[in-house]
Amino acid sequence: MAGGMENHSRKRQVLSFFLCLCVSLGACETIRYSVPEEKKSGSLVANIAKDLKLDVGKLSGRSARLVSKSSKQYFELNTSSGDVIIKEKIDREDLCGQRDPCLLQFEIVLENPLQLYRIEVQIEDVNDNSPNFSKNEFVLKMPEQIPINTRFPLEGAQDSDIGTNGIQSYVINPNEHFRLLVQTLDTDGSKYAELVLEKQLDREEQAQLMLILTAADGGLPQRTGTAQIRVNVLDNNDNFPQFSQSVYKVQLMENSPKGTLVTKVEASDLDQGSNAEITYSFRQVPDRVLKLFKLNQLSGEITVWGIIDYEERSNYEMNIQATDGGGFSAHCKVLIQIKDMNDNAPEVTLTSLTSTIPEDSSPETVVALFSVSDRDSGDNGRTLCSIQDNFSQSVYKVQLMENSPRDTLVTKVEASDLDQGSNAEITYSFRQVPDRVLKLFKLNQLSGEITVWGIIDYEERSNYEMNIQATDGGGFSAHCKVLIQIKDMNDNAPEVTLTSLTSTIPEDSSPETVVALFSVSDRDSGDNGRTLCSIQDNVPFALKSTVKNYYELVTQKPLDREKVPEYNITITATDRGTPRLTSVRVIRVQLSDINDNPPVFNESSYVMYLKENNPPGLLIGTVRAADLDTEQNAKVTYSALPGNIGDLPFSSSISINSENGKVYALQSLDYEQRRDFQVTVRAADGGPPPLSSEVIVRVVIIDENDNAPFILYPLQNSSSPANDLVPRSAEAGSLVTKVVAVDGDSGQNSWLSYQLLKATDPSLFTVGLQTGEVKTSRPITSPDSVKQKLIVLVRDNGEPPRSTTSTLNVLLVDGFSDAYMQLLDVPQEEEQQDTLTLYLVISLSFISFLFLVSVVTIISVRLYKTRQCRDQYVPSSRNFYSDRNFPTNPAETSGTGTLPQSYCYEVCLTTGSGASEFKFLRPLVPSLPVDPSVAGGSVFDSQINSLLNEEKESEREVSAYFTPFAAIPCLNIFVSTAMKITFIISING
Repeated sequence: MAGGMENHSRKRQVLSFFLCLCVSLGACETIRYSVPEEKKSGSLVANIAKDLKLDVGKLSGRSARLVSKSSKQYFELNTSSGDVIIKEKIDREDLCGQRDPCLLQFEIVLENPLQLYRIEVQIEDVNDNSPNFSKNEFVLKMPEQIPINTRFPLEGAQDSDIGTNGIQSYVINPNEHFRLLVQTLDTDGSKYAELVLEKQLDREEQAQLMLILTAADGGLPQRTGTAQIRVNVLDNNDNFPQFSQSVYKVQLMENSPKGTLVTKVEASDLDQGSNAEITYSFRQVPDRVLKLFKLNQLSGEITVWGIIDYEERSNYEMNIQATDGGGFSAHCKVLIQIKDMNDNAPEVTLTSLTSTIPEDSSPETVVALFSVSDRDSGDNGRTLCSIQDNFSQSVYKVQLMENSPRDTLVTKVEASDLDQGSNAEITYSFRQVPDRVLKLFKLNQLSGEITVWGIIDYEERSNYEMNIQATDGGGFSAHCKVLIQIKDMNDNAPEVTLTSLTSTIPEDSSPETVVALFSVSDRDSGDNGRTLCSIQDNVPFALKSTVKNYYELVTQKPLDREKVPEYNITITATDRGTPRLTSVRVIRVQLSDINDNPPVFNESSYVMYLKENNPPGLLIGTVRAADLDTEQNAKVTYSALPGNIGDLPFSSSISINSENGKVYALQSLDYEQRRDFQVTVRAADGGPPPLSSEVIVRVVIIDENDNAPFILYPLQNSSSPANDLVPRSAEAGSLVTKVVAVDGDSGQNSWLSYQLLKATDPSLFTVGLQTGEVKTSRPITSPDSVKQKLIVLVRDNGEPPRSTTSTLNVLLVDGFSDAYMQLLDVPQEEEQQDTLTLYLVISLSFISFLFLVSVVTIISVRLYKTRQCRDQYVPSSRNFYSDRNFPTNPAETSGTGTLPQSYCYEVCLTTGSGASEFKFLRPLVPSLPVDPSVAGGSVFDSQINSLLNEEKESEREVSAYFTPFAAIPCLNIFVSTAMKITFIISING
């Protein structure tokens, strides 16, 4: 005893030393806890009193308090319970950002004596933030014809969460040009994505591509963020300009005024931007030509710049070059034929003249010799020569080009008078000429020249006739007629007149469907009035010529409203004049929708997450489908295809909103019964006939901590707990038993921990935190109680945690052969059938009354003999029945000093009944054979065998006595019962 007190005193001294050392250093040890972020205020973090093994009742008296250096207090200490609880909700991202681990530190301070405990709480991340891109749309500019496998880095998304809750993957929507390459940085493990070109870009085929980039984290449930990537394909100068004609042939009237349009050359380039900007220039053209014509570098129009004289040159040839912004060029040739105009009067050249001849000269006398010439060509250059008394011609026939400028000479009328002086002075005037003609032409009264005064339009009138009067000074007059034929000039562009138009046609219109009927007319004449009609090439329509100058616009190829909802068809009408004139008419044709597209889901399959024990009516997720059609054809309705979840139909567990595709849970689901299920959702449009598509929706049920741990061993269904025997010689760390438990939940909710909740002597046993193994913590001493009761707490790691307890009875024995192995009375099972119990009571009472005397007599005889035998050979005051293999010397049996075997006898009251009337200890160790040589003699062995033979003989006597009554069903039960009762009583004295 004195030694024990001395050891205890030393322990206190060591403890006091360490306590003083801890206080001097500021803290003893750091105790660490973890708690997920976003837990509500008031949630439990830990019980400090239990973990530090402090007396809860003394916390207030010792002024226990929580001290934190942080400006904001996130935790508080409840001194009445010892719980540390959350004072204010914690957001890990605001507190620590990307730092990991995220720790909050504080101290627990107690006084009298002063104690200081440092606490660290790790704030665990939960997936409460979705990946987020800095912009909703990113624009990438890529030149066409860049090499395959070229990479384009993409701006990554940001996720405030860390670890697996951070960004784990990137994906893009399927496309034919790009794939996505996701890589991991070696420095911090973050993910980044790059676009990799897989198919050559061609701006002329597709100038812009739209991609959807999705970033996903690894949390549960998973969160995603999306951004749109718009790829603008930049043009490369990979196309040469092309002229609409390689040779332009035009006719130009001489004397055309400055600025007159000769022709317009046109070139096009399939490139874009500066590469498609075309400039025109003369190429190797003589200077004399450059003085006559001017080329507009931007429009390609060639106009008259100088005086065009047929007599000087009748045709011109020039080369035109078209150059795009990238330096590529094309060439064409322009051939200009000058048309002669009657702009030169005949010239009379006098060769010889006899100015004076005698008046009696004979006829045919040559007076003069002269020649007549005209620089014009054709009819304009052929001349007639005559002399008259009055007008040189009675009729003047001339041609005049329409649109001739003002003061253009039409013709000159001449009259002569043989008189002299004032009588020979001639004046000219119009005679009976309409006013409209007088507005167009002017007559010089002295010279007889007729010039243009107004606008000459062939389309208004193609010829004019006027009478000219010549009057001399004496009042005599003469008359002539002037006939003017107007020559047509190509000054009117063709006109497109729309007769009928079907502005909207179904997209499934068959080829050759008539869309529009129109006519083309040109007020000019000849080639100037003949027209050509065409439409652009890149439309699924064609022109069909019907009657003269009438055309039909018809469909030529299949139409698709979803690709092109409408067309602006450009009708181009061109005449064959010189220069050619063109007019344009645009017809807008819209396509009406037909139901030719089924709804398309935005994902190939869906995975939705749902926590178990959900409230009915909870929204699980949403499926979305889009239809490229319009109006009713694009109205999508959702439904679930028939199927079952276990034995129940889908309709009893989930519901889908037919309008918006939202999926709801109709009843609470249990993770332990079903962890996931699949349902097929159909999206149908409203078109005739309706089209539909289907998608698989997988609903994953997330486990909640709704199951407490279940004890598998030791069994807890008996009213008396199991008993475990521990020899007092057991050393510290000896295994006593093991508590085995399982949890119906999963993941963290099923992680179990074991602790000793209560014990007769808490210092004697320890329980493995993770294993549940019950071991001795110190050697067993004499004062330790024989019966030890332990209550083991099994707790899971869920939120909130659930627990259950297991009660263990431990017997401390000196050895299995000593008196500590007393019989254990195990009570009857509480639940028995009431009817069976009643029958048994009546039967046993009746039989007991009949055979009471006989039983007492036999028991008395056997009792006397058994006592006599036991007093001779069994030294202990407590007796156990043993097998015939009971060792002759218990101290020598395997050196353990234990009984080799004990028995449990059960009396079944009815056939199939499991109710136990009597129970004894089950065998603890197998029976050991007896070695007579070890016993040291055969006397004891023979006496034991004699005693056992007498017991068997007594048993046969009782059985023989009860045999006549065995035919009765109830007595049959009693026979067996009475025999065993007799046998037991005889053993126990």
